[in-house]
This record gives sequence, structure tokens and C-alpha cells, in this order.
Amino acid sequence: MSKRPQWVLAGFVAVVVLLALIAVVVRGGQRAKDFDVGTPEGTVQSFLRDVFDDDLEQAATYLDPDGACTLEDLPEVFYQDAGRVVLIDTATTNSGARVEVDVVYPTEPLDTDAYAERQIYRLVSTSDGWVMQGGSC
Repeated sequence: MSKRPQWVLAGFVAVVVLLALIAVVVRGGQRAKDFDVGTPEGTVQSFLRDVFDDDLEQAATYLDPDGACTLEDLPEVFYQDAGRVVLIDTATTNSGARVEVDVVYPTEPLDTDAYAERQIYRLVSTSDGWVMQGGSC
């Protein structure tokens, strides 16, 4: 029996593995999309980045002063172990918006298994931009 088919198969497997590794490295090196802070998505993204960075005073600047959430509520937001946030949907009206995200928590170091918690943020448009009326605070 010829060894050639085995070498062809081994070469094919090696190429597939190499391409998979390249895809993982390229995807892993990509930075999350930055949304414009003047959009509902950008407001939520900036708020969550500040919460993740434990800069609660800055995070509070995205809250509606007339809303239900305040700076004092923010320590109750438990995102410190979140691996990432995935934008699910945005719905915008003339005066408001609803941004839905999944906060993904890895359960293993390589993130091969994870669970997500759905969060919905309600925003209102002001002359200074978008502010969050309520949601996950």
C-alpha cells in the first residue's frame, strides 16, 4: 500500500489546523467596535466600559438625572467578571431608545463555555445626547 494517500491526508489536516490557528489569532486580536457616544449604543458602551473600569463617577454621567438610577446604585451592578458584552438589538424612536445586550460570563479560562445575562437599557434623547433612564442598575 502506498504511503502517498497518508501524506496527502496529513498535509491536508496540517493546513486546516494552521488556518484555524490563524483565524483564532486574527479574531482574538480584533478590538471591539467602538460606537459613537452620540448614539444609544455608544452611550451604553461607554457606560459599561466605565463600570468595568470601576470608574463609577464617570459611569454615572450617562444616567438621566431625573431617572431611577443614581451613582449610589452603581456598586450594585455586578459586571466585574464579565468577559464581554454583545449588542443584541437597538430600537430607536423620536425621543427614546432601547438597547439590548448580553453580558457574557466565561465559566472556563479559555471561554469554551459561558453563560449570558440579558440586559435592557432604556435611554432618552436630550440636547446633550443620550442618557439612560433605567435598566440594569
